Amino acid sequence: MAKKKKLKFKKGLGQTIFCLISFLFMMGCFVFYGSRAIHYYKIYNPKGSDTVPLATSIMKNASIVYEGSGVYKEAGNYIYKGEDVNNYIRFSNLTWRITKISTDNSVEIVLDDPINVMALDSSSADFKDSDVSKYLNEDFAAYLDTSKLDKTVVCEDEISDLNRLSCNTSNVDHYVKLPDISTFLNSMAETTYMASDTDTLWLANKKSDKEAWYASGYNISSSDVTEFYGIKPVVVLKSTNVLVGGTGTKEDPFTIEKQENKLKFGSYVTIGEDTWVVYKEEDGNLRLTLAELDTSVRTRQFSTDSNVYDPNDTGSIASYLNSYYYEDIAYKDLLVEANWYTGEYKTSYEDVYDSEVKAYVGMLNAADFKFGSFNDYYYLTTPAGEDLVYIYASGLLESDITAYEYYRPAIVIKDDVQIQSGSGTKEDPFVLEV
Repeated sequence: MAKKKKLKFKKGLGQTIFCLISFLFMMGCFVFYGSRAIHYYKIYNPKGSDTVPLATSIMKNASIVYEGSGVYKEAGNYIYKGEDVNNYIRFSNLTWRITKISTDNSVEIVLDDPINVMALDSSSADFKDSDVSKYLNEDFAAYLDTSKLDKTVVCEDEISDLNRLSCNTSNVDHYVKLPDISTFLNSMAETTYMASDTDTLWLANKKSDKEAWYASGYNISSSDVTEFYGIKPVVVLKSTNVLVGGTGTKEDPFTIEKQENKLKFGSYVTIGEDTWVVYKEEDGNLRLTLAELDTSVRTRQFSTDSNVYDPNDTGSIASYLNSYYYEDIAYKDLLVEANWYTGEYKTSYEDVYDSEVKAYVGMLNAADFKFGSFNDYYYLTTPAGEDLVYIYASGLLESDITAYEYYRPAIVIKDDVQIQSGSGTKEDPFVLEV
């Protein structure tokens, strides 16, 4: 009898072990395949959002109009026209305007403000080979989250007549382009959000090998590629992006990314009594320039002797900024001595990096990204020829070094500064602990 009981005990133990192994196997399968399902769900459904595409969320509350400013429906696409239109959107810490929502749910956007004034190129009118294309797709694109972007379509047709637009040849090699003729014309409803009546902006289309089209106010004209006009980047948001928040107004733009409490490219920041904007990140440092030009200050001569920005040039604007102006900065312990580029703009924006000088306070050069103060006249550190230096305005203009013009200081700080409050926008700048 004892022997039989022993056999029953062994049989029960075997069943228990089998059931336990089966249970563990099933749990393992559940965990493995469950985790894979979650993994792929996160890929196709970004965190913090539902599965509804950005385009669908935006158009859900939009009203189609047939005249004036607003959203128009044309050939299945939704086109934003006019000046007073709620098409503001934040992307990569910058404010953009929606130009078009396409039938594939991709969203084309244009930066709200120009980032610079440049020659399109020294010789070629083909956007894909131009100096501006390199500037946008190498320098500017480095600050964009390209994982959220589709490549843009750049039309390569030669447009000789604005009444006969075509795009028989195109490429999709770029993340960033300029507005094309069609985009600019489609944004018009008497006026447009894309430009004011005083703006001049390069467009992506060529007229000939040496001429390209540009917008002058609300009109389109052609020009030699060596002229200096405004640069407004255009990108295309993927259809897989989703709306995180916002209503599309200037005060509450659409957003597709969660707000980061971090000072970076495009952030506005108040330090002491001054408000700055970050225009470059490099090697753990941030380059900042005053957010808006203070036109109440006295204008100054660049120099009486040289067109090179040099703090050792007594009486020059560089000497003033690194002595009297520097001494008045209450937070000078945050400042880092840095190189300021003083090369002459000859055939490319990259020429400005050919020479440099060390200083605590500098100014913007011709290649630096510009935020705000687009129509104000202020000195750059870029020479324009013998006894001439460039000033920045609605165009890049040459000035005699002895002329009295405004100045826009720039500084460099470490990127590990502590933020006290704010969201980093122009309307609500970060406030630093000083």
